[in-house]
Amino acid sequence: LTKELLLKGISSLSLAAHTDDPMLQLANAAHYSKHNIGRPKKTYEHTHRRHLQSPDRGRRKIGYLSSDLREHAIGYLTSEVYELHDRSKVEVYLYYCGHEVSDSVQARIKSAADHWIDLTGVSDEQAAERIVADGIEILIDLNGYTHGARTKMLAMRPAPIIVNWLGFPGSLGNPSHHYI
Repeated sequence: LTKELLLKGISSLSLAAHTDDPMLQLANAAHYSKHNIGRPKKTYEHTHRRHLQSPDRGRRKIGYLSSDLREHAIGYLTSEVYELHDRSKVEVYLYYCGHEVSDSVQARIKSAADHWIDLTGVSDEQAAERIVADGIEILIDLNGYTHGARTKMLAMRPAPIIVNWLGFPGSLGNPSHHYI
């Protein structure tokens, strides 16, 4: 194996454990995004402008997407976050895309949400359509390039603002995520 071939094949998460070179990490993530996620045939970007410009929006609709809303580091670290939102200003949607479980952490997280939506087993297009139909304004991706991620669905841009937070410690090198 050549060094070049090895670098092309290493996952972004694994590379982050081996180097702190931000340009190398970005190039690796961009390569992964281009070759493994690609550009979807269908996107929902055209639906966002009308919704965000509406003067009568009511509460902001914030969605969190993760396969780890359970007894997992992400579940433990975020369970209080959902509880602390000011419900007079924010409506919280939790989109779960992990394996079927029933544990105390997931029960706590479910009880903290205004809406719990299980996307496990749902196609990427159906998941994106559900998020669009829910009118999510800010969608927070808690997976990034980790196990159970729905990055191909996120490439469809089902929300006007998509944020990479907590689950993946770096840039995803793709145009669908607006912030980290």
